[in-house]
Amino acid sequence: MKNLFRWLLLLGVTFFSLAYAQKPGSPKDIERIQKQCIEQFNRGTQVLVARDWKQLVVDADRYIKICGSVWGDEWLSIAHERKATAYLWEDDLKRVIEATDACLSVHYGNTGCHLYRGQALIALARYQEAKTAVDRADRLIRSKIENVDREMQRHQTSLEREASQSDRTNLISQQGWAESLRKNIDLRLGASDR
Repeated sequence: MKNLFRWLLLLGVTFFSLAYAQKPGSPKDIERIQKQCIEQFNRGTQVLVARDWKQLVVDADRYIKICGSVWGDEWLSIAHERKATAYLWEDDLKRVIEATDACLSVHYGNTGCHLYRGQALIALARYQEAKTAVDRADRLIRSKIENVDREMQRHQTSLEREASQSDRTNLISQQGWAESLRKNIDLRLGASDR
C-alpha cells in the first residue's frame, strides 16, 4: 500500500508538472532553440577561423544533431561543409567525400561542397569525377551570381545591397577556386595522356 501511495503521488506530480510545463512547440521554446542554434553556428565559425579541425567536427556534429531541422537545409549543409573542411585539412579524404555526400544530399546547391568534393577527388587521383564535381560547382556558381545580380537591382535598402554584395564576393571567390581546381585537373589529365 505504501508503494502504491508513492507511485500515485509520483504520477500526480508528473501530470501536474506536465499540465503547467511549457509545451515543446511553444513560441518561447522554439525561440530558445533557434537562439541556441545561432550561438552554435557562430561558435563553429570561431572554431573554423581558429583552425581547430577536431573541434570543428565536434561542433558541426552537435549542430547537425540539435539544429538540423531548425533553420533549414541550407544551414544544415553548411555544417556538413565545415566537416568536409576539417577533414580536408586533416587529409582524411574518405571522410571529405562522406561529408560532401551528406552535404549535397541535404542541399545540392551548396557550391562549397561540390568544390571540396572536387579537391578531395583530385587528391585521390579520380580526375574525371573531380572534373564533374568542379563543373557542377561552376555552373551553380554562375547561376547564383546571375541571381544575386538580379536581386541587387531590386533591393530597396543599402543593407540589402550590402548583403547581396557580400554573397557575390563569396561566389566570385569560389569561382576562382573552381578555376584553380580545373587547371589542376587539366594538368593531371594531360600528364596521364602522355
